[in-house]
Amino acid sequence: MKKLIIAITFLVSSFAYAQVAEWSEPIQIAVDSGYVKPKFCFDNRGWIHVVWTHEVEEWQHNDIYYKKSIDFGDTWSSSQEISLNNYKLVYLEPWIASDNNNNLHVTFFENKGENPIRILYTSCDNEGQWQTKIDTLANATPGKYPMYSKVVVDAKGNIMVVWYTSMPDCKTYYRIKDKNTDLWGEVFCPFSQRSNIADIVVTGDTIYGTGGYKDSDMQYDNASYFTFSHGTWQTPVVLSNNHYEGQGYSIALNKIKSPSIIYRERFDTPIDSFPKDHAYFYTNIDDNDKDTLSFLPQLQGFVYTDIIYDQYNQAHVVQNEPINGKDKLMHYQKTSSGWVGEQLDINYNHAPFSGINLQAYGEDIYLVYVDWEKIYDTWEGAILLRKYTPQPEGIADNAEVNALGTFKVYPNPVQGACHLDYQLANTAQVDIAVYDMQGRQVSTIYQGQQAAGAQQLSWDGGSLSPGVYIVRLQVGKYVVNRKITVK
Repeated sequence: MKKLIIAITFLVSSFAYAQVAEWSEPIQIAVDSGYVKPKFCFDNRGWIHVVWTHEVEEWQHNDIYYKKSIDFGDTWSSSQEISLNNYKLVYLEPWIASDNNNNLHVTFFENKGENPIRILYTSCDNEGQWQTKIDTLANATPGKYPMYSKVVVDAKGNIMVVWYTSMPDCKTYYRIKDKNTDLWGEVFCPFSQRSNIADIVVTGDTIYGTGGYKDSDMQYDNASYFTFSHGTWQTPVVLSNNHYEGQGYSIALNKIKSPSIIYRERFDTPIDSFPKDHAYFYTNIDDNDKDTLSFLPQLQGFVYTDIIYDQYNQAHVVQNEPINGKDKLMHYQKTSSGWVGEQLDINYNHAPFSGINLQAYGEDIYLVYVDWEKIYDTWEGAILLRKYTPQPEGIADNAEVNALGTFKVYPNPVQGACHLDYQLANTAQVDIAVYDMQGRQVSTIYQGQQAAGAQQLSWDGGSLSPGVYIVRLQVGKYVVNRKITVK
């Protein structure tokens, strides 16, 4: 009898362990119009704090709004205007961070006409009281228009705000607020060359960032990463081998506090035009683990990408993928056989997803984003939150995903006919299509139901012009991409 009980317990435990992780249904944080782009953070209590741009009058009057949740996103406070915008100015791109004492720090910038004007800062104590006066950290001067500020707080409680300027200056600047004196230091420009820090994280007293950097012997901006340690910015490390980089920067720390970066390269194309060919790259800095991601190209709209690590040190990437006029929200996880995608949602009416933000807290990953299609017939966006509880073995514990990991296209490079091999764990709807590097579907290889088991298809790639393409296998909500070269 004891053996039977043990066996039943093992079976129940195994079943629970094998359960597939699923994203929660979206929870609505707010509905807003215009230029939203939310940012959020957790404090040490597990409270979630969200800020965003609320458009009152298009490109005439924008405010910064705030909400919080004290129950992990299930319910939310009322919206609160925190920018003290009495003069009806245009405020944009808020960024929020929490310190060890649960005080909040927010930075944003003011825009007027075509030029950014000021970098601004406000804070909130752990009792919920916001500053009664907004701090101005930088003003525009001829040729130097500050914008896109970020804020981080180090382990000692010192606050750093980093921003960069638009053309023609195009340089990074920062100021630090000393915890002991509560005073802002001078404005510093750490690099004499052109640079912009697009995303930033902190661990202890070290700050890591990623963005563009152009040294004197470089033709274009290069995807790079930046380190601030012991009070000094180190020389940027260039990642992208002298190719102009577009959108899509994101940086995260794994469980040993080593930074990983997602970025996008553009190859052999003028700065002011779309590329003919480009790719995403995932790089773990300490391991020098550079991995080309076969994500679909994103030339039909803005790129919103974020990366995070879960409690099991597994990397997750969420991004929007505009394909044939429809914006897809995709979640990618790295497995031993490559990156596997999961389609979370799709917008059918050309309405984009935007403002994608990931944070990890406790056992869960939290996603905040804007879905412009949730409010039909109006140009308004729903700011939404979704939760995901990863499994110890990640998505690789899913039999369906394991089967898809066998997908291969050969020979590659392709000259005329090629073969596609893959396996299905269950009978399923299968869609296999080929996309060019501008995100356009150029060929349909297969569409229909297939039974479980090993599959092999033949396809003639000779009809395509020479170049790089992505073969996309989708089974249900799961996606595997393979990059091919047609000769």
